[in-house]
Amino acid sequence: MRDFKVKEFIILLDKTYIQVYTLIESIKNYLEVVIMNTNLSKWGNSAAIRIPKAILEELNIDSSNFENISFNIDVEGNKLILKKKQEKTKFELLAEKSKGEKVNPKTDIDWGIPIGKEVW
Repeated sequence: MRDFKVKEFIILLDKTYIQVYTLIESIKNYLEVVIMNTNLSKWGNSAAIRIPKAILEELNIDSSNFENISFNIDVEGNKLILKKKQEKTKFELLAEKSKGEKVNPKTDIDWGIPIGKEVW
C-alpha cells in the first residue's frame, strides 16, 4: 500500500514539475520579447534608439508603415519610458470630430473692409 502512495506522489511531482517547467519557459519567452537590449545611435544632431521588430509587433505597429505613430517620452529616475501616443491616423481623428457638415466654397465670405490698396 505504501509503495502505491509513493508512486502516486512521484507521478504528482512529475506533473507539477512539467507545469512549473512550462510556466518558466513561457515567462522566459515573454521576457525575450519584452526585454531586449538596443544601442543609442547618432542621427543628425540627435540620438536615436532602434526598436526591435518583436517589440513593434507586441505594440501592434506595422514595421513597414510608421506614418502617424508617435510616442510620449518620460524619464523616471534612470529609466526612459516611451508610451504609444495615438492609435488612429490624423484623418481618422478629424473624421470622428466631423458632424457631416460641408463647407461650400462658392458662398461669399465677408473679409471685412478693405485695408490698404486692395481692390474688392
